[in-house]
Formats: sequence, structure tokens, C-alpha cells
Amino acid sequence: MLSASSKVKQAKRFQFLKDAKKQNLVVSHLLGEADWALTENHDKALAAIELQSQYGNSIHLDIEPHTLSSFQRDKTKILAQYIRLLEKVRERHPMLNLSVAIPHHWPEKTYKSLADYVDQVYFMAYGNNKLDIIAERTKNLLNSIAIDKLVLVFRQQEFANEIALEQIINDVMQSTGVFQFAVHKLDIYTQE
Repeated sequence: MLSASSKVKQAKRFQFLKDAKKQNLVVSHLLGEADWALTENHDKALAAIELQSQYGNSIHLDIEPHTLSSFQRDKTKILAQYIRLLEKVRERHPMLNLSVAIPHHWPEKTYKSLADYVDQVYFMAYGNNKLDIIAERTKNLLNSIAIDKLVLVFRQQEFANEIALEQIINDVMQSTGVFQFAVHKLDIYTQE
């Protein structure tokens, strides 16, 4: 995934995309702001998606509406608006490879609804490194999201080292059957 924020230098991004294409790598453009979930910001979100989709057919939305200050008060309303945004994206871009990031604490109804509009769901399995908790949360998600759509994402800083991270991935795979994983900021392990 490649950040599509304004902080990324365009020349550097274009060179990366060109190099990735030569290596047959699929690059997903990561974008999103929490307030895009709100109906009044859907046009802004759709315009950003439209702009980024011209550079490739894969978009990852990291919107995270649960970070909005009004979320606890208006959770049901905000999540319904978020699902409506995903529906609009799919209507406008039926062939787009669309993925989203989700936390573990949304209602099951929301997971079931969003699964209809996206190709992959990246479950942010953050906040702990305990197999039993991660496996339980993952199994709960599998009630709403097909196993071939679910990608578990770990944060490297929650594990002592890459061996511990690899072990949890193997253990979760054995426990749940999930076979797709990602690591947030993997570059920590790949630097010399």
C-alpha cells in the first residue's frame, strides 16, 4: 500500500509506481480521513478516490470513523453513513479493487454490510499480542466476512521481534484458518 496523501512527493510516487509495475507488483493507494464517513463529506471522498483511481485500480480506504469525536454519541448513524459511502464507491467504480481498514469493536451488522461492497477487509488486530484474544476477535469477524476477504494486520511494535510476530501469524492461521496477513510499518524489520 502506498500513501496517497499530499505529503508524498508526486515525482517519487510516480517513479515508485513505474518500478512496481516493472516488478508486477500490485500497488493499492491508501487514503482516507475519518470525516469522509459523514454524508456531507462523501463528495470529497469520492473525488479523492476518483483522482487516485487514475493511477491504478486498487484503493485502500483507511477512514476509521470510530476516531471521530461524535462517534460514541452517534455510532449507528455514522456507521450507516460510512456504509453508504462504500456503496457509492462501488456504484461508481464496479471494477475497482476496494479494501478497507476496520477495528474489532464495530457491530456485526456493520461488518456484514461493508463486506457486500469491498474486496478485502483489513482487520486492525491491534492493542495486544495474545493469541486467544486475537483468535476470538478473528473468529467473530468470520461470522460476517468471508475468509478469503479477511486480512489480519499486526503492528510490529506489539511484538518483541520478527520471530514473535511470525509465531503469532502461524498460531492465528492454525487457530482460525485465516491465511492473509499484513504488517503495519514492516520497514522496521527490513532496515539494516
